[in-house]
Amino acid sequence: MTALAERLLALWQQPVDGRADPEAAFRELYADPVSINGAPTPVRELVERARALQRSFSGLATELVDEV
Repeated sequence: MTALAERLLALWQQPVDGRADPEAAFRELYADPVSINGAPTPVRELVERARALQRSFSGLATELVDEV
């Protein structure tokens, strides 16, 4: 797995509020706004999505099947 993939997965899997500035951490890897399904989405919404994902699933794990 590349360093970039590891950093991206860490954003979504490690506790969002364990970071001093979660939005800054996401901005290191995502444009602000980032286009999701053609809609501009602010980084603050990505941070909220990560929080919701972490609240919804305990023991969340990701398997990278292929990397292009």
